[in-house]
Amino acid sequence: MQKVGVVGIPWVFSDERQGTALAPFAIRYTGILEQLSNMEIELCDFENLDFCTEEMLFLRSDLKAITNKMLSQTELLEVMLRQVDTSLVLAGDEWVAQLLFLAAQKQNDESIYVILDAPVQTDFFASYLGVLKKLLEEPNSELGNLRLKPSQFCILSAKRELETEKAFFEKAGVKYFGLADIENLGFEAVILRLLAWARKKDAPVHLLLSASAIDPVFVPGVNRISVGGLTYREVAHFMEVMAKRGSFSSIMVAGLNPLRDEGNKSAKFMARMFEIYFKTRSLVDEKKLKV
Repeated sequence: MQKVGVVGIPWVFSDERQGTALAPFAIRYTGILEQLSNMEIELCDFENLDFCTEEMLFLRSDLKAITNKMLSQTELLEVMLRQVDTSLVLAGDEWVAQLLFLAAQKQNDESIYVILDAPVQTDFFASYLGVLKKLLEEPNSELGNLRLKPSQFCILSAKRELETEKAFFEKAGVKYFGLADIENLGFEAVILRLLAWARKKDAPVHLLLSASAIDPVFVPGVNRISVGGLTYREVAHFMEVMAKRGSFSSIMVAGLNPLRDEGNKSAKFMARMFEIYFKTRSLVDEKKLKV
């Protein structure tokens, strides 16, 4: 029986994105926890943390202030990662990714991270790629003993990326699949290459899924609408393949803004992806038991 932990982190580090703090509540409202329980999954609910109300964090863009906030909750996430097979992290702002990095590195300093994102630009607060770029550009900042290596990251960006953005990550040593790779190789081939990369690492795999990676036809509740991105079938297929041929130590979802959504459509999309992943994992585990 799979053991799954769930925690909500309604933190946002920009006044322009305050609605994003409601994302953990919107995803829970879909009934996803009840659906997972019906799959005979042992569910451990770590509940939602308090809102981040420290106004100073919205006014500063340096790592130190935000890092101190992250350090205050690292132990909670670290405990969850130790106690369950897969941790669901329902986040507000993508910058909460730093909290996952801190906790995952304590669990295993060779942990690897698959990032599905597709920002209009590599903004500091508005995308996982902006967070990662900031961390790689300032490796000597006070990051609570966080030592990230570019080789621990694989990016799948599904919108037309800026050449400067792609060049930055590739030069840094980050594995990068962009829209051109999807168009030239096909989505299936890109997934298999991503999977091969992860298998070679032989370490816990953490998925960071941004709402902006998905076409707004399916996920309209985001801060910055931009046509393009992954389709329902592509994301569902990705979750199925990863569940069949590997597993995630954690899945973090960030970037949803329920105030800009249509009938909680975006949160329901994410809940459905969770359902697909864990249902597939259950089928894989059943086959192993029969063998």
